[in-house]
Amino acid sequence: MTIGKRIAAARRAAGLSQEGLAAQIGVSRQAVAKWEADASLPGADNLQELARALNTSCDELLTGAPPAAEGGADLLPLLKSMQALLESQEAGRRAARRRTRWAVGGVCLAALLLLGAAGSYYASTLNALRSRVEGLDSRVAGIDGVIDSQLAGLRASIEHSLHQQASIVASYDWQTELAAAGGQAALWVSATPKESAEGLAASFTLVPDGGEPILAEGAPAPGGSFTATLPIPLKNEYNSFRVLVQFTRGETVQSEELFSEYGFVEQFMPTVHLWGNGITGSAQNAAQGGRVALRGSYSLEVQSASTDAGGWPAECVVELLEGDAAVWSQSVDVSDFAPKEPGNDTAERVCGMTLPEQALPDLTLDPGKTIRLRARVTSSTGMQAEDSLLLWQAK
Repeated sequence: MTIGKRIAAARRAAGLSQEGLAAQIGVSRQAVAKWEADASLPGADNLQELARALNTSCDELLTGAPPAAEGGADLLPLLKSMQALLESQEAGRRAARRRTRWAVGGVCLAALLLLGAAGSYYASTLNALRSRVEGLDSRVAGIDGVIDSQLAGLRASIEHSLHQQASIVASYDWQTELAAAGGQAALWVSATPKESAEGLAASFTLVPDGGEPILAEGAPAPGGSFTATLPIPLKNEYNSFRVLVQFTRGETVQSEELFSEYGFVEQFMPTVHLWGNGITGSAQNAAQGGRVALRGSYSLEVQSASTDAGGWPAECVVELLEGDAAVWSQSVDVSDFAPKEPGNDTAERVCGMTLPEQALPDLTLDPGKTIRLRARVTSSTGMQAEDSLLLWQAK
């Protein structure tokens, strides 16, 4: 007996119509009809709701085995078996589909040979047959797509249930402190274990893409949870990171990743962008070592941080570097970023500005050194960001 037939039999035994069963589990009657016709499979959540509404077990609906003696049996082995069954069925279905397409191709080839021998009289018949085969293949592909989508959804539901079963964390939460001082931001994190016991301790670890991990001991909080505050340096190496929790009781240690964060530091930093306009360089007296003259112009854009904790651009300098040494510099007026306080009202400060196109300084430089144009902006909180343009590559 298939899963669909078992669902239908259990529904009838419970004295329910398809509409009545659908109403109890919160789905449409069409969904119940498809399950009973084996046109689709219920997800893991719907499977549990079906078992509850029909006064049976997921195991009995899936395999026909009687329900376990004790209620609330662990679904983990059952979900894993179901996942393996789905993968096996999908592999078999794909193999059958390949065989069908080879058979259709063989029929078409045979028809082509026979009709070709009969001459042009049968050409239109061949075209009609080819069109019908292509239409059939298109319909098969469409059905395959629907089935693949249903299997992917069911697999995702099963994998989510497996993760929930295996997780050691009942819930977690986190937030960023808005004040960033001393080049750091504060990340508050909380986690509640699934099983609380006397003597249980917790710690949190922030693992950045670069830089050193940050560890903080968890402090007990109401509801059996643990909390900690992680100080995060506002440096590029901490822009992306993962946060893990570790529960320890005696010699038993369990850990789990809570969440990942990307672009964290960027929200606290101003940004600056340089781009060149028609920049060229020409060497003079190259035979004698000579000098290089640069021509062209550049443009500059400065943006404030995306959070108030990043302050606002307070200083901006554009420099021309010969090697590592600055041979020319110019300050850029960014005073419009600072908040104004006329009377008791605070005027809204600007969030971004673009400097009008500027000509490069009229200098001759050493062609044996790399020449760059660099813009550096410093925020009111002391954060720095920079951008540079390569103008001349050392010969």
